[in-house]
Amino acid sequence: MKKSIVILLALLVVAGCSAAGGPQSGSSQEMANLPKVAVEIETIKNGDIQESKKLIGNIEAASEIQVFPDLTGELVDLQVENGDQVEAGQVLAILDGENQMDSLQLEQKTVESARQQLNNAILTREQAEQRLKDAQTSEEGTSSTDLDLENLTIALEDAQTNRERLERLYEEGAVSLQDLERAQQQETQAQISLEKAQLNTGSNLEQLQLDLEKAQVGVQQSQTSLDQAQLRLSQAQRNVNDTTVYAPISGVIKGLDIEVGENASTQQPLLTITNVSEFIITTQITAEQKRLVPLGTEVEVHSSVKDGYKAEVIYISPTRNDIGLFDAELRFTETDDQLTTGEVVQLVFSSTLVEDEVLVPTHAIIQKGNEAYVFLANEGKAVKKEVEILNMQSNLTAVKGDLEAGDDLIINGHKLVSDGMLILLPSEQQTSEDETQPDEKVDEETNSEQEKSDDNAAAGGGN
Repeated sequence: MKKSIVILLALLVVAGCSAAGGPQSGSSQEMANLPKVAVEIETIKNGDIQESKKLIGNIEAASEIQVFPDLTGELVDLQVENGDQVEAGQVLAILDGENQMDSLQLEQKTVESARQQLNNAILTREQAEQRLKDAQTSEEGTSSTDLDLENLTIALEDAQTNRERLERLYEEGAVSLQDLERAQQQETQAQISLEKAQLNTGSNLEQLQLDLEKAQVGVQQSQTSLDQAQLRLSQAQRNVNDTTVYAPISGVIKGLDIEVGENASTQQPLLTITNVSEFIITTQITAEQKRLVPLGTEVEVHSSVKDGYKAEVIYISPTRNDIGLFDAELRFTETDDQLTTGEVVQLVFSSTLVEDEVLVPTHAIIQKGNEAYVFLANEGKAVKKEVEILNMQSNLTAVKGDLEAGDDLIINGHKLVSDGMLILLPSEQQTSEDETQPDEKVDEETNSEQEKSDDNAAAGGGN
């Protein structure tokens, strides 16, 4: 800068001397004698102006599930520890299932008994249908005077009593299912024998119709009993299955604070599984920041280990929290094994304030009152251009005006020029310095000769 000022002063002196010596012929000579201001220029470019803001966030697991046992009972087997990596569906623990297994076996026997009763009811209905059909097709009943109805009735009652006794013994496990089925068949045969005797002694069609209806109701009731028994069996099977605790998701075990032999409760989580394959970032933003980072905005993430992560805004609370901010969540677009839950990270998000406009250095703009302008370098002259400031930042400012990308903007020396003033570009300044050096040497030699003459005169005077 000092060199530029020296050159400027030298040029001004030369110009002044030329003016004192009289007018010169020719306009080119006059232009050459005018003073020039040394300046620096920069090519104008178009671009964007972006604003960056920084936030602090915390890394958390995207999903974390507390695992509760479905049954209360003693823990008999624990197959994981804190910090273990597990896969979805893997067995974690087993509870004591002795009572559940006993209930399952009991319900299995109940279902078998209900199914047999249904089969018997169906057989009774079929027999009633056949008797009614035989009676309807028979013109007259067969005489059965030789049959002893009283003995048949006693035989049926004995068969019923025996069947009821065996049912109780079967439920207690004292007899086998085959013994019970045999007693049921004996009762059925006794019933059939008595009904045949009654039919042959004058039973009418109306009674047979009532018997059929009764048999149909018996089938319906037996079917209902079987359905209920099967439901109880399904529940008993689920209870047995619930004694085994499975991992609902893949992840890492934490929060395990129970040992084998202790009782597990359905009201207390057995452990927690954290999904470490996917992370989110939680943070809090102001109302102004909320407008700048809508859902889907991508931000840069800087951690203590590594920079360059990217995350996307996936949630912003519609309401303020207790401290007046809005809770927000971001999801990493890519992760690696260096990220850990609980880590504090810095979030940097940018918003475009101006897009594809003329950008100039802020210090190159001159503002006077409501006027703002810059100087361009054009054919060796400074050309004033008024501009409209679109957005001003500390380094660059977006403007509109009669200038475009590719123009040469004066960025230094612009406060010393005026519109139309001659300027000296950096490429021209070296040439001016080279031309000035011979003149300076002549002046130095002239001054030296003059000093010698003065010295000689002084010596002669002394003699």
